[in-house]
Amino acid sequence: MSYATIKSLSIGMRITGALWVLGWFIIFLEIFRWHHMTMWLHFSGPPPVPGEPPPRAGDFLKGSAAVSVIAPPSFAILAATKYLLAKRSRS
Repeated sequence: MSYATIKSLSIGMRITGALWVLGWFIIFLEIFRWHHMTMWLHFSGPPPVPGEPPPRAGDFLKGSAAVSVIAPPSFAILAATKYLLAKRSRS
């Protein structure tokens, strides 16, 4: 394959790797500093205010959980594809 294809896979790996680290760091902060999640990754918001509906997880928490789940397999797929394409181009 061409150099541009392998280069674009490298850029994709950098982006998904950074998202992987960032996602898990945010999950770490949610569990141990902000206490919005439990160790089992369940939402544990503050106690409800009387007369108000119970608190729900916001978009930021849902997004960080989604990124922390999607980024690792995406990185692995890009790394495997890059390895196979580089191996094929050497042969």
